[in-house]
Formats: sequence, structure tokens, C-alpha cells
Amino acid sequence: SLRIYRSRNQQMLVAYAQVNRAHALLPAGRFDEARAAIGEAAAYAARPESPNREMIATLHLYEAQVALAERRFPDAGARGRQALAEVQALPAPVKTVQAEAARTVCLAEAPGGSPARGRPFCAEALQASESMEDSWYAPNARLSLAQALLAGGHGRGAGEGAIARPGRF
Repeated sequence: SLRIYRSRNQQMLVAYAQVNRAHALLPAGRFDEARAAIGEAAAYAARPESPNREMIATLHLYEAQVALAERRFPDAGARGRQALAEVQALPAPVKTVQAEAARTVCLAEAPGGSPARGRPFCAEALQASESMEDSWYAPNARLSLAQALLAGGHGRGAGEGAIARPGRF
């Protein structure tokens, strides 16, 4: 479909296809290709005449996730904060982007020596994720909170934080 959109000069559809492509490439560890897809989508999303703030937030999130996977923790935290700022400025924040961006900042702070700074972001991720119907987000937010607690030397709290609430799985 990407080739078709390009051949028809449908830039908006190319951008959305590249966002979806980046989303698929990240878990596969294909970061260079994901970065290229993010870059192409960003060129469309950041048009001065009509920026697509939701897409910009999503792209910052994906950039943060690439940086986190590559263990570039300061960059991951900065990009995650950018995603949060963008999503929180939307008239109706996108909970999935908010939860994942907050979780990414939390995970970026913990190994970088600032687990205490990361914990509020994990709490934000957990709060955002628990209001969603999708059962994938809350357990991942709890796990991230447990990782931040463990990195901060709070092993007991980490174990308790990772345990799911009844009925959530």
C-alpha cells in the first residue's frame, strides 16, 4: 500500500503507513528502518500549515522507544517527555500514547541513576493504562514500576508493584 500511496502522491496516507511501519519494525529491532519511517512520517506531520499533533506525539514516542532499546537513556527520556507534552496538549489526549510515553520515561530514568525521578512517570503510565479497555497496557506499566522500584533499591515494593489487581488479566 505504501507504493500505491506514493505513486498517487497521497502524502497523508504515506505518513500513516510509515507510522504503522515504524510500529511494526520497533519490536523486531530494526531500528534503522524504523528511524527512516519515523523521519518520513515526521516530514508530513510537522507541516507548519497544519501540524498533526497526535502523529507528532506518536513519532516522539517511537523515537524514545528506539533510544531506550539502544540504551541511550537521556535521549529516551527527553523524547518520551516530548511525546507526553504533545499528547497532553491535545484536546483529547490519546491514552495509549500517554501511557507508553510515561512508561518509556520511567524506564529511561531508572537505569540512568534516577529511579526516583522515573517513578512518577510509571505511576502516570499505570493511571492512564488502567482507564483503558486494553489489558496489555496496565500489566506493562506495573512491570515498569517494579523495574524502577528495583533499580532504586526497593525490592519489596517492586514485587508488590508487579502483582496484578484481581480481574485485570
